[in-house]
Amino acid sequence: MAQGIRRSTQLNLSFPYDWSNPAISDEALIINILNRGIFVDICRVCAYFGLDVVEGLASGLRNTTTGNISLTRKLNNIRKGFIRAQAR
Repeated sequence: MAQGIRRSTQLNLSFPYDWSNPAISDEALIINILNRGIFVDICRVCAYFGLDVVEGLASGLRNTTTGNISLTRKLNNIRKGFIRAQAR
């Protein structure tokens, strides 16, 4: 992370996930984003960290109240979008 610039600002996220902890770990940041469920933010972390990393963390949430069909659908749609973008 650049000195003084929070990761949520660097990634242009719509919510300040790291407002209370500017030194938040990547894993904690991604989990916070998945828990909040804002699609555009999920897309941004998938592009930055990689879809496989995000899906790996999401798989741990699928057995909780936050891990649901909606999250699975969002990640599937992001995967389809990435595939379409690579085909062009």
